[in-house]
Amino acid sequence: MLENSVLNEEIIKKIVLENYDIEVVEVNRINRGSANIFNLDNKYILKEFSSDREISSIEKEYKIIKHLDEKGLKVPSYVETKDNKCYIVYDERIIILQVYLEGYAMENNTGDYNKTIESATILGKLSLALEDYALDSTYDDWASKEELEKGIEKLSDLISKIKEDNPYKDKIISDLNRRIEVSKELLDFNFEDLKKVTLKLCHGDYSVQQLIYNDNKETAVIDFETVRNMPIVWEIIRSYSYVDKECKEGIFNLNTFIDYVKEVMKYIELTEYDLKYMPYIYIFQLVSSTFGYKQYNNDYSKKGLLDFAFFRTNLCNYLYDNLEVISKELLKLSN
Repeated sequence: MLENSVLNEEIIKKIVLENYDIEVVEVNRINRGSANIFNLDNKYILKEFSSDREISSIEKEYKIIKHLDEKGLKVPSYVETKDNKCYIVYDERIIILQVYLEGYAMENNTGDYNKTIESATILGKLSLALEDYALDSTYDDWASKEELEKGIEKLSDLISKIKEDNPYKDKIISDLNRRIEVSKELLDFNFEDLKKVTLKLCHGDYSVQQLIYNDNKETAVIDFETVRNMPIVWEIIRSYSYVDKECKEGIFNLNTFIDYVKEVMKYIELTEYDLKYMPYIYIFQLVSSTFGYKQYNNDYSKKGLLDFAFFRTNLCNYLYDNLEVISKELLKLSN
């Protein structure tokens, strides 16, 4: 959850001058992301992270960004302090300063065909650039019978906690019951097969919301704190589902999706197992999630998160009904 900022305009100007020797005239708050973000004179972006953020995660992102920049990708540029550090600490909060990336962000499921394929191109280049980067990282395997059983318990528990005055009570309970139904049907899946899926170093949260567009310049990728080893096919199918405007209701344009995967494959190799099990990897991650439902049930002002939950249930339904069809179409790419 985003914490209240410990900064104000006066403090920001003071700490930026003291630590970076930069005079700031105008400070504007940017309302997005998981940090408190401020635009400084349209030249710099200041990020103030929550109190639980660790310095190691900042240093990790800093090193990854330098690596990607050397590989020719458009990424944010950290501004170092006068002491040559990539961060400062103020009132127990980690703060970083980056060069302002001119451009605009897009909302989920607003990309036309060209923007959708551009996302695949960037993902392919990013995945290729990370192949020779050394990072110790563990993969939290969500695709297992045990995790699916835990998910069923979690979904059932949330159903019992839906408030009587919840305006969307019936819809939420129906959706959660549907997810439980799908989860139970998937329990017989041979999870050993999924161990054959390729693990690669991935962005970890790559989607249209991590892209900064500039119609006159190259599109930039941001936010690399989540980089870790995981199934690359999850990143591919998930990022498609969040960018294509034709997937707004959770239903793929299968032709566009196949083109999306083909574009990524121009840069990295996918095995037959990767292609075959791509939709399965995604549904196992989606089906057990209570995100959006839980948050809305606690705070009725979070309707946007609830709509996102509805969207992901639609995705679950579509994937479950079309797992074999999608898998067969993807396997044709291995020929």
